Amino acid sequence: MLLVPVMGPHVRLVRRQSEVARALFGEPFFYVMKKLNQYQICARVRKGVESFAKATGYPVDLCGLCGIASHALAKAFRIHGYSATLVAGMYRTQSKGSHSWVESKDKIWDVTATQFKRGKVVVVDKKRSKAYKRGPEGWQSIDSYRTWGEQCPTWRRTQSILKRATIIDG
Repeated sequence: MLLVPVMGPHVRLVRRQSEVARALFGEPFFYVMKKLNQYQICARVRKGVESFAKATGYPVDLCGLCGIASHALAKAFRIHGYSATLVAGMYRTQSKGSHSWVESKDKIWDVTATQFKRGKVVVVDKKRSKAYKRGPEGWQSIDSYRTWGEQCPTWRRTQSILKRATIIDG
């Protein structure tokens, strides 16, 4: 992903390149002014998800938003230069269904842990965690998320969260 700062007389050129990128890749370029650390990104994405939930009628504990929120978090990490893997699996208290989170730098980042009566943002060491269990091979593919219906992470939903989180320009 190419990061292009917005400044000076180059703005017109950048906007033109953004239009070309959208036509070619289906996504715009991002304009990052200040690099944030991963905890700051999580806090912003969490606020964006809370705002999205309120506007779209999701519960305040963010149940049902893990796929969309995790997709937005993974995008935000990548925008700021961090590696990120979107993961689908199960949380230990689930008897059925699935859960989604982001793995980056040997840590699990979960911005919707409130649905399991945990904190707003949970960060745990991947090797020590017994609560998060990856699903079988193939669960990480975007095709598996397409079966999630209204919980499926789409670019429109992700973009809405990232704008609300002030990760990308609106």
